[in-house]
Amino acid sequence: MKKINEFSIWLLHWIEVIMAIILILVVVIQCFDIIAQLPSFFFNKVPLSDVLSYVFNFIITIEFVRMLLIHSMESVTEVLIFAIARSIIVGHPEAIALFFEICCIFLLLSARKYLLFENELEKENEEDQ
Repeated sequence: MKKINEFSIWLLHWIEVIMAIILILVVVIQCFDIIAQLPSFFFNKVPLSDVLSYVFNFIITIEFVRMLLIHSMESVTEVLIFAIARSIIVGHPEAIALFFEICCIFLLLSARKYLLFENELEKENEEDQ
């Protein structure tokens, strides 16, 4: 039974790595596509919300890949914060939805500051350096 559990964990880890690699390849391909479309953004007067949507999608995807590879609460909260921020900026929510989204960001930032263990934050800082 222990070998099955170890194999399952190993297999799931490599599936996550493969998914991260696929997402990185998609982001790189999409970057080339956006660079090719850059003149049309300027000359066709594409709305800023469309450009922001592209940018936030890239940021969220990159943070999601980081979350797949690092497995920390810090990376999970960052992905959630970026996803909610994208919804606020690009989605143009109604007043009540905007209020709840801002409350969610506040709660996530508070949780990140006050509830994450100090040793986890120190460990992540050491990994970044």
